[in-house]
Amino acid sequence: MKNIIITLSALIVFCFGASAQTLKCGTTQYNQSLRDINPDEYIQQRNQFEQGWAQYREIHKDEIKSTILKKSAQPKYIIPVVIHIMHNYGGENISDAQVQATINLMNEYYKGNKAKNVRPIFQHLIADCGDIEFRLAKKDPKGNCSTGITRTQTEQTSNATNDIKKLICWDTKRYLNIWVASSVLSGGKAVGGFAQLPFGYSPANTDGILLVAGQFVSDGTGAHEAGHWLGLSHPFDGDSCDINGDNIFDTPPTYFTYSKTQVNTGRGDSCARPFANTCSTDNPDLPDMQENIMDYFGGSCSSVMFTLEQRARMFYSLENYRSQLWAADNLVNTGVLDAATPCTPIPSFGITLNNISTSTTACANNSFTFRQTSYNGAVTSAEWTFDGGTPNTYTASTSSALSTATPAITYANPGTYNVKLKVTGPAGTRDTVYKNYITILPATATLPKNAYSADWDYLNDYQANGWYFENENASTRLTWVRTPVPYSGNYSMMLPVNPNAIQTSFYFISPSFNLSGAAAPYFKFKYAFAQGTYTPLSITASPDVLRVSYSTDCGKSWTSKKVVSGAALFTATNGTTATSPIPYTSYFVPADQSKWKEVKLDGALLPTGAALNNVKFRIELAYEGGNNFYLDEVQVGLASSINNDLLKEQLGFNLYPNPFNSSATLSYSLNSKEIVEVAIFDIAGKQIATLSNGMQSEGKHELQINKSDLNLNSGIYFIKMMVGENTLTQKVVLN
Repeated sequence: MKNIIITLSALIVFCFGASAQTLKCGTTQYNQSLRDINPDEYIQQRNQFEQGWAQYREIHKDEIKSTILKKSAQPKYIIPVVIHIMHNYGGENISDAQVQATINLMNEYYKGNKAKNVRPIFQHLIADCGDIEFRLAKKDPKGNCSTGITRTQTEQTSNATNDIKKLICWDTKRYLNIWVASSVLSGGKAVGGFAQLPFGYSPANTDGILLVAGQFVSDGTGAHEAGHWLGLSHPFDGDSCDINGDNIFDTPPTYFTYSKTQVNTGRGDSCARPFANTCSTDNPDLPDMQENIMDYFGGSCSSVMFTLEQRARMFYSLENYRSQLWAADNLVNTGVLDAATPCTPIPSFGITLNNISTSTTACANNSFTFRQTSYNGAVTSAEWTFDGGTPNTYTASTSSALSTATPAITYANPGTYNVKLKVTGPAGTRDTVYKNYITILPATATLPKNAYSADWDYLNDYQANGWYFENENASTRLTWVRTPVPYSGNYSMMLPVNPNAIQTSFYFISPSFNLSGAAAPYFKFKYAFAQGTYTPLSITASPDVLRVSYSTDCGKSWTSKKVVSGAALFTATNGTTATSPIPYTSYFVPADQSKWKEVKLDGALLPTGAALNNVKFRIELAYEGGNNFYLDEVQVGLASSINNDLLKEQLGFNLYPNPFNSSATLSYSLNSKEIVEVAIFDIAGKQIATLSNGMQSEGKHELQINKSDLNLNSGIYFIKMMVGENTLTQKVVLN
């Protein structure tokens, strides 16, 4: 269809896979995000691409129509390809044979060999694009022998986003990188994949295609997405039959719309209706070209052909934007002209902890099994060395042993340990050492002093005491930030809103505690959260979920004890929620303590007996598009720990006068000998002075706070007092 005026909607590709694809493509959201980084540059580059294409089409118009358009110089545009299998041992870890079969299938689509059921009205437009050929690389970027397939074990394979490309990427100027994952997200929604266009404000190290494994191997999705990578759009434009769409003259416009409940209104299997025509804006008025690979009708007649102009546009892209890939020297450097030869395998492995999880951390006397996932060539033997483990070594040399897990490897002593794997194949031997791969913690927790409260307010030492934030995926999509919006004190931790993190869980995890002597142990925290009203393709309340869990095996497994969702989750009224689209028109900031809620695990919600010897706690936010989330006052009640007010009462804590002008007296009483630390902090959390630090005897004690001695200025300060494993704070005002 024609495209004379380049509009904003023409800058965004709505893409679904070919033929049997069941999930839409996220190129819409992906390229929109690239455009948002630098709109002016993106639009300028898009316009340059389209202007160059218009000139190319005019120069070659006779060749295009006569089907004899050929490239000069070499006989083919040979494109070196590397397939990155991003897996977590599931079905997404497809075989080398399946990868090669998909590459062969892509080439069949480009040769036009699938165009057998094209209606007579369009047969004269069938393009043989066999001058474009995809080949798996036989050399890696360093010139080493390669199968053109890499394998990376990662939890990011589930709900993969563009961030997964950070784990491995070959030079995108020399290789077409295709990442294959278990599931893919774009704009927070499940998609079949997405491609990066050859123009626009696009990072070089993300250039390529990201696909769901099932669709990569099952249909023509690879051919479809490669079409986008080569500059093709779909034969429709947004929500209408506007002829300004893909800037191709020989593809009739088709109707397409998004709705809240459907993503392909006007589509479906129309093979039984050869004259189906959703648009009459073209002249002459032609039926829908259901056969076009860059559209996404269903049925046996669909997605089988490129047109003559689509082929010319791909040639234009290859000549002007991707010429380095098929250049003669690059074909030599990537080995695609070489005969296949065996390669030395690259050692790789992952673990299963007691056949439950893939965590590399466990309590002492736990066992791991290791699975060899080496690639790049056949493996005939694998030799393992497990520092600190029992048994210390294991060798596999039969096909069954090589394809299954090792025997259980038990680690008795706390520490961090290396694991070494050496693999041998017909072409040679290679080994690798995963340093500090296994972390073993004591079977009975030994709590660090005063670590029962996550302190990002005064000393800001929560990380030093073993508390930490963790994302569901290793690559940081969203980062917790320390912010001066607390429930009390000076700071809280905030998870800022981010649409790219939708359908991702974010965690705050405690160190291990020994609660075995506690009369009434507890875990509690305060949070503030406002609902969002944006989800892609629909306007609805964000379905975020807050979960609180504990682990009694050093984090190997977790028991969920409290789930908060729906209206009960949110702490702010509708007046403070954000509205679509993201970036939100408003960002939630809790105005006062009424905008916070408390969550607490105690009593029957906690483990009992020996399990109390080693307890970790985890706060999880399953993020689905809500507004800013704030976390504060995270505390664990220990055997002798009590809350702030009760501790003051038991100590007879008194600070007088408060406010004071020149000096104040702090008095308290101890029932037994205790280590006592008393310090003064300013409102920014900076420690100003230490009033006491050491063992104190039973009885009454007094400490003086003197303005001149401590060189204090008028303002608000905080007294932090630590008695044994208990902590209390008190605000004090100096006039």
